[in-house]
Amino acid sequence: MGKHVRSIVIVVFIFIAVIFLVDKLVLNQPPVAKLAYSDFYAAVEDGNVKSVTISNHDIAGQLNHAIPSIGGTDPRFTTSAPDDPTLVPDLLKHKVEITNDNPQTTPFIGMLVQLVPFALMALLLLFILRQAQSGGSQALSFGRSRAKLLSENRPK
Repeated sequence: MGKHVRSIVIVVFIFIAVIFLVDKLVLNQPPVAKLAYSDFYAAVEDGNVKSVTISNHDIAGQLNHAIPSIGGTDPRFTTSAPDDPTLVPDLLKHKVEITNDNPQTTPFIGMLVQLVPFALMALLLLFILRQAQSGGSQALSFGRSRAKLLSENRPK
């Protein structure tokens, strides 16, 4: 196999591997039922809520048994809560396990996570450009002309 074909195969393989990893690790999260706050509160009143994790205004939790009307057999759910001062006392009254989650992420880490894919693509592009220009092919040097200017009064 030629040098150029091998380089192209390596780049294509790396590109497919990165796409596969991103798809499996980042995008392949199981869907969780999204409850309306009124449905969530009704489930609390019915004693159907087993546990909740409260993070700012977001609530994620697990039901004792799935609600068929929201479509699914998964007992996990998410909802968003308004400023309701009676929510926590009602949860405690119905013996719901409560966990409070305060994420301590800094803006720098969030920005770094968003920039990593762009950095990988830039490195991949740099690798491709270096491979294209190395060797005897000089694929990207089409702007350089090696032709000499001839004039009538100059000898050939």
